[in-house]
Amino acid sequence: MKRKSLTVMFCGGGTGGHIFPPLAVAQRLKEKHADARILFLGKKGKIEETLAVKNKFIFYDIPCCQFPEKKITDFFRFLFRTLAGIITSLKVVLREKPDFIIGSGGYVSIPGLAAGVLTGKKIYLLEQNAIPGKTNKTFSFFAKKIFAGLPLDQTTGLSAKWVLTGNPLRKTLELISRDAALSYFGLDKKLFCIGVIGGSQGASKLNDIIPESLSLMRNKDKIQVIHIAGEKHENEAKTKYANFKIRAKVSGFINEIENFYSAADVVISRSGALALSEISRYGLPALLIPFPFAAQDHQKINARLAADTGAAFCLSEEEAIPPRIADLADKILDNEELRGKMRKSWEKFYIPESTDKIIRIIEKDADVG
Repeated sequence: MKRKSLTVMFCGGGTGGHIFPPLAVAQRLKEKHADARILFLGKKGKIEETLAVKNKFIFYDIPCCQFPEKKITDFFRFLFRTLAGIITSLKVVLREKPDFIIGSGGYVSIPGLAAGVLTGKKIYLLEQNAIPGKTNKTFSFFAKKIFAGLPLDQTTGLSAKWVLTGNPLRKTLELISRDAALSYFGLDKKLFCIGVIGGSQGASKLNDIIPESLSLMRNKDKIQVIHIAGEKHENEAKTKYANFKIRAKVSGFINEIENFYSAADVVISRSGALALSEISRYGLPALLIPFPFAAQDHQKINARLAADTGAAFCLSEEEAIPPRIADLADKILDNEELRGKMRKSWEKFYIPESTDKIIRIIEKDADVG
């Protein structure tokens, strides 16, 4: 009997947190099912198109719009763009006939998921955070399963559908030697390396305060920094480090992110769920500064989950003043035993083989193997 071939449609994008998990699932599906048709729906010119095309997946440009703010004009723009996106997505679904649709949250996934509901397709959701966002919470009523990257807050009422799989991570996130990673950046193997990352688009607050903070360290002369600042803020961050006379490699975005994690001895980061999953993969001591305006304050909850294991320190943005950050960075640098305990503590947080767990479930539902 001839094995059934798969057609899988992914909806989502806009940020790394909404595109890297579905990309990891898509890559693994293609490895297991060479004849599978992999479709991505998203916004043209954004990160989802770049990565879909790079991986030779089929990409469809779908109209979509961010959730409205306070202005009535924003609401009508959201409504009309979303309706246009649903109509476009319906055409794609009727033409391609996907076996199932996987959404990764955010406004970019709304049209494709809505088209899936209207055509009766099986829907799965990837939820990276402890508290689902608006899109995933809405479509959870129609989803067959919600694949949770972190333990979902029990107040969401979604426990009957969620499966704790961990966040799917890019297959490029390999463990490489510290020396090789430092050589990649042209850095000194004898110096302590601090990695700073604010997410795929950078974090202006971290760009502002971290250079000054590190300049206040007692161990300033023992450190070097790799800072992913976001493409819009790269030059400004470089200038700040130069002014404070700190040896730093500043980039807007790093494609080979495995070198960043492998080179770092400690990471200062926001606490998006994907960032935490990646940090836990490498078992790096961390100082987390949650983004205070994240939906439903989910970054604070994510950070608390990590801090409760002992793997990270957590500072609110109000607490994250340069002297406090410098003091914690010195504390981590000075205490090798503490660093070892923090690295070990990530084992309580990290969930291995997340991608394969997800794929086994959807293969069973689609009756393929």
